[in-house]
Amino acid sequence: MTALNFKIERTNIDTEPKDILWNGNKIPIKGTMISSGMSYRFMVYFVDRQYCNIPSTYMEHQRLVVKFVPVDEIFNYYTVAECRNKAVYGYFNVECPELNCISVNQPVRELCY
Repeated sequence: MTALNFKIERTNIDTEPKDILWNGNKIPIKGTMISSGMSYRFMVYFVDRQYCNIPSTYMEHQRLVVKFVPVDEIFNYYTVAECRNKAVYGYFNVECPELNCISVNQPVRELCY
């Protein structure tokens, strides 16, 4: 699979600060958002800017994308995830992980890498 988009059916939001272990490093997170649908999950960790350069990762065996996002973008992500009058989509791209996102716009398949 190079790219996949799916309709998000459920979103869980946790705003409690905690630490996670990522590639052997302890990362303090300010909140977490997990969106899921079609047996896929998209996990967003909200972090201080010094940690947002961690590349987005797709873990195929877990059907999971993990993305680290600056904490000051938390409201934007929550607003999209909780959109009531539009479908929300998750987008995974293995070859170009910086494109991994959630959106109210379904990505155009012809433009996928």
